Amino acid sequence: MSAAISSLTPNQLYHFRDPATNTTGSTNGLDATFTTLPDAPTTTAATSVGETGFTANWTGGAGNAPDSYTLDVATDASFTSMVSGYPLAGIVGTSSAVSGLSGGTTYYYRARAVAASGTSANSNTTSVLTVPGAPTANDPTGVGATSFTAHWTAQTGTFIDYRFDA
Repeated sequence: MSAAISSLTPNQLYHFRDPATNTTGSTNGLDATFTTLPDAPTTTAATSVGETGFTANWTGGAGNAPDSYTLDVATDASFTSMVSGYPLAGIVGTSSAVSGLSGGTTYYYRARAVAASGTSANSNTTSVLTVPGAPTANDPTGVGATSFTAHWTAQTGTFIDYRFDA
């Protein structure tokens, strides 16, 4: 027999026993213990966003604090193209520096809470666009008394336009 029990606290130790009752009395069953899984964290906006990295942030879920977190970072929202070195396990705290990335690229991150009882579901997904790299200036051509043609080597990644200072 079984019965579904809900509204428990995440990452919490529970004890239970099921007494059997009939017309002649009742007897307690054996004591059983288990710990519920940790609640999934919630990712928040990235901070310290630069050309080659950012800080991924999240808040812990409900219930008791987990032992650690695992962080996924990918170049796609379905996490099929993970960044090298991810998933990263054993993170203590609710943030992690992410480095070695490309400028002007959108990255996605999510986290999971890890406890002795197991691993939570994935958090929500947060996206972050790294700062584009600076273009490289090349020698101008067509230099005249009042004009010239500027040349530069563009960086890869997502950016809106170039700003020209003369």
